[in-house]
Amino acid sequence: MDQFGVSNLDFEEMQYFHALPGGGQTQVQQLLYNLNQRGIEWDLLPWLQQKGLGMMAYSPFDRGDLAHHTGLTDFARERGATAGQIALAWLSAQDQVIPIPKTNHVERVIENAGALELELATEDLATLDDLFTPTPEPESLQIY
Repeated sequence: MDQFGVSNLDFEEMQYFHALPGGGQTQVQQLLYNLNQRGIEWDLLPWLQQKGLGMMAYSPFDRGDLAHHTGLTDFARERGATAGQIALAWLSAQDQVIPIPKTNHVERVIENAGALELELATEDLATLDDLFTPTPEPESLQIY
């Protein structure tokens, strides 16, 4: 069987699917994941990481909301970056997570690529956790 990816399966659905004949051929799961939407960190994301499965994070800017977050824009400015670049760098710092930003503008593609030059230190990640507190308990899978 060929390798493939899935999208928007919650923790229980993903476990069930992966256990089916051929389900182990899954290579990646596409999910809503960004600084504002972190409910998968309790169960689904660690499970995917433990299984060695990639995770494609769609809507990494949370429909543009992160670009207007004062704390994030200040944090980014202090590092000579944009809020979008920080949001992408944060996702890229997560094990086996690949952000997939959408844009129709070449300038934005170039800006987004600048995130590859950013390396967030442990203190930076802690500051971002303070700005965007992880959910205190598991949540239902969010889908846009």
